[in-house]
Amino acid sequence: MTTPITVEFAAIDLDAIAGFEGRVALNIGAEGKLNQAARRVNRLTKGGLGRFVQSEAFKKMKPGDGRDLAYPAGMAASAVQVVKLERNAQVEDARKAGAAIGAAKSGEAQLVLLGNLKRAGEVALGLALRNYSFSDHKTDPDKPDGPVTVMVTNPQVISDAAKDLSALAGGVFFTRDLVTEPSNILTTQEFANRLEDLSKLGLKVKIMEEAELAKLGMRTLLAVGQGSESPSKVVVMEWNGGGDEKPLALVGKGVV
Repeated sequence: MTTPITVEFAAIDLDAIAGFEGRVALNIGAEGKLNQAARRVNRLTKGGLGRFVQSEAFKKMKPGDGRDLAYPAGMAASAVQVVKLERNAQVEDARKAGAAIGAAKSGEAQLVLLGNLKRAGEVALGLALRNYSFSDHKTDPDKPDGPVTVMVTNPQVISDAAKDLSALAGGVFFTRDLVTEPSNILTTQEFANRLEDLSKLGLKVKIMEEAELAKLGMRTLLAVGQGSESPSKVVVMEWNGGGDEKPLALVGKGVV
């Protein structure tokens, strides 16, 4: 399975900004107010960041948009990326900003300065999802990207809150792999095997074979499956981790 990029949350270290080699990203709200890390970047670039924030280009940016200041003077970074994002940004805008940061990554190490942004974990999720690349069958696999460090004022709180989001990214990547995998690899048997493997996470997984499907009267499904060498299967997955609320059932068809 394709593994999402690891994002490390760390405390703000202003002294590490100047010598960081890679890409630096930071968020600034529409009003243009610079937080502590942005003020340090502005000082290092001799006011370059501040001039950009006052420009028409910044004013025209929409929430979640990003813009590069390439090869900033006074810094070792290859670029400073400014994302327009309020401290109390909505989930969608935070993920959009993360996607903008991920799209510009280019394999380099990345330092993301988010200060006291409340939805820093959502930014990290957007970054991870945008970083997806399926290279299992490439002759020359993609080189692993450099590390991503997100500096925030409360790293432990953000890191704890982002654990569920990290699991969500893993689920998205698992699904994308199934969609992308070629059919000569992802047969019905292989598809069922991968779903059955989810039982390690606590899911109850049952694989229903053709004989059982025939007893259940699923003749249309079996008729379609006769056009393939791979047998028809139905996989039932159950998660019983909820409370007394009504169950939620999802029914879908996997075409391999």
